[in-house]
Amino acid sequence: MDNLDSSLKMYREVSFLENVLNRSEFRQIVKHSSTIFYGLILAALLLLFFYRNGLEEKAKAESDYFTAEKDFRTFNEIPVTEEERISEEEAFIDLKNILAVRPELHGKYDAGLTEALIIKNRPEEALSFAKGAIARTEKNGLHDYTEFAKITLAITSGDLPGALQKSLLLKQTIEKSENSSGKLYAYNLLRIVTLMEETGNPEIESARKELFDFFYGDASPDHPIATPETRTAFENLFAEGNITFKSYLDRQKN
Repeated sequence: MDNLDSSLKMYREVSFLENVLNRSEFRQIVKHSSTIFYGLILAALLLLFFYRNGLEEKAKAESDYFTAEKDFRTFNEIPVTEEERISEEEAFIDLKNILAVRPELHGKYDAGLTEALIIKNRPEEALSFAKGAIARTEKNGLHDYTEFAKITLAITSGDLPGALQKSLLLKQTIEKSENSSGKLYAYNLLRIVTLMEETGNPEIESARKELFDFFYGDASPDHPIATPETRTAFENLFAEGNITFKSYLDRQKN
């Protein structure tokens, strides 16, 4: 009986093994085992290739970011010697090339390049970078800042009377908002005084007094005044000079 049970058990095991071996899937695996083996090796190599490419691309991006920052600092300086002028221009060209392949960096450098190019009296080149900066500001819903930037371009283009009218309109707009004690309002007031001086506007004395009172006058319902943070920011601009910001405004007023 035991021998019979053992024989039946062995038969069932052999039959099961035969059924497995006869399955088409298993036969295909056995038949193509070498292909599958090398296919797995190829897949592993491809994964390694893409992983290494990813690392190389990341390293290249980091290198570009570092170079862009270095180029921007070089271009942002005021050159003195001919060698420095050449280095400045080379840095600017290199930075433009990086921006062409790394458009995500425009958000970081467009505004700074616009300012630097304006200072260097290169308005047409400044305009190309300013357009991008202004477009991003508009998308963010920062209307007042966008308008301030557009006025900067008008000044750069030499339209001082137009820039003055737009600055006066911006002043009214900001006063209707809750930002009439902040830096943008302060910069716009200072710009209005400067533009009035340049255009010989008869309201200049009134504008000078308003600018002084904004920073150092007494608050009133009809008269916004600067926040302590805004006043400190402007005072720091004169920290290394021979005259304080308050003295500068006082001379303007008188």
